Amino acid sequence: MFPTKLTPVADLVPHPNNPRTIRDEDFEKLCVSLEEDFNLLWANPVVASDRGKGELVIISGEKRYYAALELELAEVPVCAIPNLSEDDEKRIMIKFNTHAGKWDQEMLMEYFDTEKFSDWGLDLSFNSGEKKPKAAKAPAKVEMNVKHICPECGHKF
Repeated sequence: MFPTKLTPVADLVPHPNNPRTIRDEDFEKLCVSLEEDFNLLWANPVVASDRGKGELVIISGEKRYYAALELELAEVPVCAIPNLSEDDEKRIMIKFNTHAGKWDQEMLMEYFDTEKFSDWGLDLSFNSGEKKPKAAKAPAKVEMNVKHICPECGHKF
């Protein structure tokens, strides 16, 4: 396991080829969310590739990093993973981000080996002419013992 520890925001560097994007309104929501509850960063820390010599390159959590800059936070929780190859960094970037959000398709096609995407959980088929990949099909749902149903949204838990 790699420990998560408070790290100066100034020590982090965004990966130059991160294909993730975020809409302005979603970024604003992220900033508000982190401002209201900093502990969310402990629950979902920035993940960085520790390339040695103090170089911490963000491979997951770049938008949280930008939100930290916007909020003028001095430190954020970071899980630094040492000794990753370039391919390891790419694989982790894709795997951490196959569940939500949008992709910069041009960056994906230019920088990544797209043949590995299906192994990493990303389906490159497109819906109705969209110019972005969609997440791979989720595994079949596991049946849960439903004890409660929310009267407003119908969520079962």
